[in-house]
Amino acid sequence: MKYTIWPSKNQPETYKTIESSLEEMAELLTKETSPDKDRSRMIKLAEFDAKRGKDGMVNIHGIEVDYDAGQRSAEWARDCLTEAGITGIIDTSYNNAPEFPKWHAFVPLSEPMNVNKRNHMVDRLNGVLGGILAGESWGVAQCFFFGGNREKPENHRTYLVKGNPIDKVEHITPTPYINKKKETETIEKEGKLPDSFFIRNIEHGEDVHDSSMRLIARMVNRGESREFIEWVVYTSIKEAVVRQRGKKEWLERVESKEFERMIDGAFKKRYDETVRWDSDIVYDINDPDSLVAKRSALSVFVWESVFAKNNLYALTAQWGAGKTAFAVSLAIRAAAGLPFQDRRTVPSKVLYLSGENPADVRTRALATQNILGLDPKIVSNNFRATAFPFAIDNDEELAKFIEVAKGQMDYADFIIFDTGPAHSSADDENGNAEAKLLARSMRIMMDGLKDEDGYAPAGLALMHPTKAASKSGEYETMTPRGGSGFSGEVDGLLCMVKDGPGGSKMMPHETKFRGVKFDEMFFENRVIITDGVDNFDNAATTVVTVERTPEEAEAARAKQPPSDAAQRILAALSQYEVPEGVPASMAEVGWAVKMTDFLDAQAEKLYPDAPRPKNALNTTLKRMTGKGLVTKYGDWLHEPLDM
Repeated sequence: MKYTIWPSKNQPETYKTIESSLEEMAELLTKETSPDKDRSRMIKLAEFDAKRGKDGMVNIHGIEVDYDAGQRSAEWARDCLTEAGITGIIDTSYNNAPEFPKWHAFVPLSEPMNVNKRNHMVDRLNGVLGGILAGESWGVAQCFFFGGNREKPENHRTYLVKGNPIDKVEHITPTPYINKKKETETIEKEGKLPDSFFIRNIEHGEDVHDSSMRLIARMVNRGESREFIEWVVYTSIKEAVVRQRGKKEWLERVESKEFERMIDGAFKKRYDETVRWDSDIVYDINDPDSLVAKRSALSVFVWESVFAKNNLYALTAQWGAGKTAFAVSLAIRAAAGLPFQDRRTVPSKVLYLSGENPADVRTRALATQNILGLDPKIVSNNFRATAFPFAIDNDEELAKFIEVAKGQMDYADFIIFDTGPAHSSADDENGNAEAKLLARSMRIMMDGLKDEDGYAPAGLALMHPTKAASKSGEYETMTPRGGSGFSGEVDGLLCMVKDGPGGSKMMPHETKFRGVKFDEMFFENRVIITDGVDNFDNAATTVVTVERTPEEAEAARAKQPPSDAAQRILAALSQYEVPEGVPASMAEVGWAVKMTDFLDAQAEKLYPDAPRPKNALNTTLKRMTGKGLVTKYGDWLHEPLDM
C-alpha cells in the first residue's frame, strides 16, 4: 500500500510518498513522537501529484478516520475491527488521555480506488464503529497528525489488526455522517436544549465559534449577568476547547478577544430589542420611593465584608479539607457576635442544616463553644441545628420546615446548608437542572425567614467539587457540582483547600464573587478532646477550626515532611549522576536524569501495584515539582538548586 507524509501542516507542498506493508506502517506510527502537536507530521492513505488538497489527490489506498469524543477507547475500536474481520491500525492521538480517549483508524483497501469512492468506505467503517466518528473523517482531503506526545509516552498506543480489506468485507451497514446542527435549530427555538448541549458540541469537535455564540446568546436572552456569562466562558467553554483542541488554541481565541466580542454583541442585541422607554427610565436619586432606590438598600453583613444578607454563597472543598469544621466555628462565633479572622460579626440568629452527620455537628459546636469560653445561654438563644436531613427541593417539605423554623426562631440572619446535595432529592448531584432547583429552593427558604426589616438571611452552601477538581490543591479547580445550574444561582463562590499539616486555606473563586474580594485566609483544624467518652470509655475527640496567620501557615507547611511516595522517588532520583553535556544551569546539581528514562526505568519499581505505573509516577512528580522537591527543565529532572 502507499501513503503520503508531510513534515508539518505548514508545508503542504513538501511531501513524501511511501510504499510499505501495513506492518511497517504500524511500526512507524508506534515510534513516532513529537514535543508539540503543531510540530507533528501528517499522514494520508493516498497518492498526490501536487500539493495537499482534493485536487492534488490521484487515488486512495485506504481511509483514515478520527474519533475525539472521549468515550470509546482505542482498545474498544481495536476489538470492533477484530470482530468485523477488518484489517487496520488503531493509533491514539497526540492529546489522548486515559480519562478522555482520542484515536485515529487507518484502514487499507484491497486496491487503489478513485477519490469519489472514499466517503462510502468511511460510511462503512462508521457503521462498524457504531456511528461515532467525528465529522472530519468525511473530509475527502483531510489528513491527520500522527504520533504521541513526547512528554506523555504512556498515553500513546498503536494496535495492528489482521483481517480483510474493508471493501472485501460483506454484511456491513453503512452509517453516513449526520450534521446535527440543522436538526437542532428547531429544537433550540422551542427552548428544549440545555446549556450543556453546546458544551458537548465543542467537546465532540463541533464548531467552537458557532456553539459558543449560540450559548452566550441564550444566556443573555434569559437575563443572566455578564459576570456569570464570563464565568461560563472561562470555565466550561475553556475546559471543552482545551480538552478538544488544546491549550494553545484556547489562548489564541482569548488573545483575539473572540469571546469578549460575542458577549458584547449579544448584550447589544438584547438591549436594542428589550429596552422600554417610559417614565421609570429617569429617576431622582434622592427619591426613596424610586425603583432603583428600593433595590439598592444598604448591605448588611453577617461576617464583615464576606457574607451579606440577601445573598447566597457556595463554599466548595474536597472531603477532609475542613469545610464543616470552618462552618461550625463561624456559626458559633456569629451567634455570639465574636470576630473571626479579624473580621467582625454581629450577634446573629444562625440556622445550621446538618445534612450529613447531625451528631458530629453538635459535638463540634459544643467544643467550639467551650474553647471560646462562651456562656451556653448565648449560643442557645441564637443557634439552631437540624436533627436530620430533608429534601428542601420538595415544596411540601420546604414549606413545613419554614413554618417550624419560624416557630422556634421567628427569623434567621445566617443559614448554613451542610451540605447542599444532602438536602436534595436528586439522584445525581451533578445534574444541571436538579442543582438549579436546589439553589432556588435555598433562596425560597431564605426568603421565608426574613427579618423584620425585610432582609433575607445570608446563605452558605457547603458543596462537593466536580470530578475535575485537583487533589493537589489548586483553587481554580474547586467549582461546585451542578455546573452553571447551581453556580448561576449563587452570588459568590468560595473555595477551600488543604494547607500543610492540619491546616486549610480559603479565598473567593476567581470567577464569581459579588462584593469586595478578600485575601487568602488560613485556618488550623485543631483536634480537641471533649468532655464525653466513647463506648470504650476513651475520651472522645473532634475537630474545630481556629485562625492561623499567614506566617503560622508558612511555618506549618515548612514542617511537613515529604510523603512516603515522594521520599521513595527522591531516593531513586538521587542514584543518578549528572551526565556530561547537560545545560549549564544544571552543572551545580547533585543529580539529573531525562524524564522519559526515569519513567521507563523506575515506574514499575516504584508503583508495582498501579494499573498504569507511568501515569502514577508522572502525577506524583508533577506534585513534587509544584512543591519544589524536584526541578523540571525541558526534558530533564534535576535536584533543586537551593537544596
